[in-house]
Amino acid sequence: MHIDITPKENQHKVSIILVDEEEWRQIHHTIFSSKAAAALPKDCTSLSQLEDAFLNLEYRQAKHYVLKKLAAQSLPSDVLRKMLTKLLVSPVTIQNILNDCQKVGYLNDQDWLQAFIRQCQSRKMGPQAILMKLKSKGISDQLINGFEHQLRDPLSQQTNISNLLKTRYRKCDLKDFKQKQKVIAALLRKGFELSEIREAISIPNQFISD
Repeated sequence: MHIDITPKENQHKVSIILVDEEEWRQIHHTIFSSKAAAALPKDCTSLSQLEDAFLNLEYRQAKHYVLKKLAAQSLPSDVLRKMLTKLLVSPVTIQNILNDCQKVGYLNDQDWLQAFIRQCQSRKMGPQAILMKLKSKGISDQLINGFEHQLRDPLSQQTNISNLLKTRYRKCDLKDFKQKQKVIAALLRKGFELSEIREAISIPNQFISD
């Protein structure tokens, strides 16, 4: 069995592992530096032996990458999974790393999500805007659904809307229909729910278009 590693054409950060001149796997240089790639044993006598050696090396390299990321900032498992997938890490390796990090407390998706929601709410973002931000990060619906009550908390929305009315929109005359509509539209764009906007500014339903 002949094992070789060659750069992938037109992708300078990707290399191909060849087995008997046939493509076996692709690796990303962010995970596999040239030194790490060179550590892959070339004397394997079977694909299963190569697979075991590769997965062991991939696990060490990818976990080192993940720990560096987590040392720099808190991240949820969905974001890490997305990052590692883009870096061509094997699904089984990704899952093993995430499981191990969760076991030792390096990863806690619920704590991360609670902190993220509080941060967004402190910036006066409404639930719809927060949901869009979470989805853009690749956070799963399953994780988000468990915090629906926190996202849509009426008291939090009312507080944030009232604060915005007292600060950013303090010069707006809410008795003027056109100015009122502009404020409502602005609050909707910030992701607040229409019912909570109505409640906060005490506006009759017929003045607002759903």
